[in-house]
Amino acid sequence: MKMLLAPAVISICFIISLFSAFSFAATPGLYVNGRYLYDKCGSRIVLRGFNAMILYWDRPGTITYPEISKTGANCCRIFWGNANAGAAQELDQTVTNCWASHLIPIPSIWDATGDWSKLTQCVDWWCSAAISAVVKKHEEHMIVNIANEAGDGAQSDADFRTAYTTAVTRLRAAGIHTPILIDASGWGRKESYIINNGRYLLDQDPDRNLLFAWHPYDPISWNGTQARIKAAIDSMVARNICCIVGEFAECENGSTATTCAAGPCEWRYIMKYAHTHDIGWMPWVWWCCTDPHDAHTISSDKLYGHWANAPWGEAVAISDTYSVKNTAQRTVFIDSGACRASKVAAPAVPCAPPKAAVLKSIAAYSISGRIVRGGMYARQGVYCVIRNGKIERLVINAP
Repeated sequence: MKMLLAPAVISICFIISLFSAFSFAATPGLYVNGRYLYDKCGSRIVLRGFNAMILYWDRPGTITYPEISKTGANCCRIFWGNANAGAAQELDQTVTNCWASHLIPIPSIWDATGDWSKLTQCVDWWCSAAISAVVKKHEEHMIVNIANEAGDGAQSDADFRTAYTTAVTRLRAAGIHTPILIDASGWGRKESYIINNGRYLLDQDPDRNLLFAWHPYDPISWNGTQARIKAAIDSMVARNICCIVGEFAECENGSTATTCAAGPCEWRYIMKYAHTHDIGWMPWVWWCCTDPHDAHTISSDKLYGHWANAPWGEAVAISDTYSVKNTAQRTVFIDSGACRASKVAAPAVPCAPPKAAVLKSIAAYSISGRIVRGGMYARQGVYCVIRNGKIERLVINAP
């Protein structure tokens, strides 16, 4: 019986491996499987980064992206636009610079914000020959956010399904095979659009490569409670769809400190509960506007360490237990653009093992180039901790 069973098991395993290889090859880069996002190498990614108003003040991102990268973030949602955007070359440049800073670029078109009638306009822009060519160039490491917060919430579930089925179908036909990010309607706030329609839309996508974003800006006084946040995230998890908190802030109206104080949001709870359920999130906004700064601003001048709107800016970026710095993780692919680390020579002089917190913020590799995750080692041995391609210390693993 054992002799007969072995070939069958081998055959089954072979078929499974072929199916897995086929599924992996179906998408050129990042892909969704269940409720998780993976890079092209098969490593899971939980998106953790920032929104940045790149279009208006730093289109190339030469200031913003390197500063955001210092937090350890693994992505940046890029404020872009159809009517106000420049040539395709500018999109290409900003996406290139974002990825060079070890951030997954997530450009989003803002023209349809709160305006359902302009969703088609956004789709037209993505499907144009010049723009789709830029996406094709970066398809290994890019996510396309079709439209920021399209619709005011007056749309029915049927409207949402029909419009986004058409949008996704058109983008795929235009040769765009990146993950596509779809925002909830109702200015991004109505999570029901994701909960009720996410699974349906995923089934309509020939690539089955969709993510969904909720923007929980409702203040505590408008039912932006911990109970609602918990229920929304629990429902998304239960439906096994890949979701993120695409925007959130310390308050609903950030135009002044006074208006911000009048409508606080449960931002710390959002960070914590999303993190504990492997839900990605990106706060709004790295930098906004000239003086006086918007009360949502995280950095006062786009630079790391120059935190604004205490405690918000510093806490969400680096100091809170669930801040970007303390929870973001980059895969080998995000760090290097390759699936395997290059082999490195061991330094001559060993050094003391780093603290576990250090291992969370930088990549750790074995001498043979094998990635070591989360500070947990598969076996005893000598390990190099690498940052920016340079050996910083030697770690001797003890059981």
